[in-house]
Parts: sequence; structure tokens; C-alpha cells
Amino acid sequence: MPETEPTTFWEVLAATPVAAFVRENAWAYPLLETLHMLGLALLVGGIVLFDLRLLGRSSEIPVRRLACHILPWVWIGFAINLATGALLFSSDAAEFAANASFRVKIVLIALAGINAAVFQRFAFRDVESWDRGVAAPPRARVLAMVSLVLWIGVVTAGRMMAYLK
Repeated sequence: MPETEPTTFWEVLAATPVAAFVRENAWAYPLLETLHMLGLALLVGGIVLFDLRLLGRSSEIPVRRLACHILPWVWIGFAINLATGALLFSSDAAEFAANASFRVKIVLIALAGINAAVFQRFAFRDVESWDRGVAAPPRARVLAMVSLVLWIGVVTAGRMMAYLK
């Protein structure tokens, strides 16, 4: 029986040579998953540490200094996860696109990005007044809690992709 031509965008994506390589090479998918987990450690690990500081842990560490130290690593983790996630997704794009857990994960990532932008725009701009030794203002603490909940949701949804379709 002849193979049918891909008809949807996701099927066309899964039919690309890169997607076929990821899907068919014995080492590609596991290596990409490993890199995705390492990127996740940098991304979510850094965010958790920063959010915990905003919530009052290690208040002797200046928030601005912590941000300068940790946030570049968060961005590196994000870049790793964006690249590896796109490659992993391409390997079976139609199935992943239909996966409810994947869709929840993407929505949560978008919400976490919006939350971070709100933090930058409305809470971090006056960090000098609460940089060290004092509690972060309520808006910063609320945004930190929202961030933690969203990123825990992202990790959970990512893990659930294998179990919930």
C-alpha cells in the first residue's frame, strides 16, 4: 500500500529530513531529551532560586546581583529548551500537537513569559528600594508565587505528555 502524502502542517513538519533524523536515529531522540532536561535544570532551577529570593529566602543576597548572576543561565536554559523542544516536537509533530498535556505546557510557558514581563515592567523597576535586607513588595511576591506555580505546571505537563494524550 503506498504511503499517503502529508496533508496537515504538522504532518509536513514531521516529514522533514531533520524530523526523520530525530525519529529514526537511535541516539538523536535520547540525546535531545537529555539536553532538554539539562536546559530545564538551568531554566527552572534559576527561576526557582530567584523566586525564592523574592519570597524572602536568603534576603542578604541583593536581588539585582542575583538577577545579574542567575538570569543569564536561565536564558541559556531557555535557548537550549527552545531548540531541543522544537527538534523533539518535529519528530512526531501531529501527535504532539494533538496531545492535551503538550498544549497545556505551551499555554503555561506563555503565561510564565507574560508573568515575567509583568514582573520586569511593574515590580523590578523599583528594586533599589527593596534590593537587600527587606521584604520584596507584595506585587513582587505575588508574581514570584505565580511564577513558581506556572513553572511547576510546565514541568508537570511536560512529564504528563508521555502518559496523557
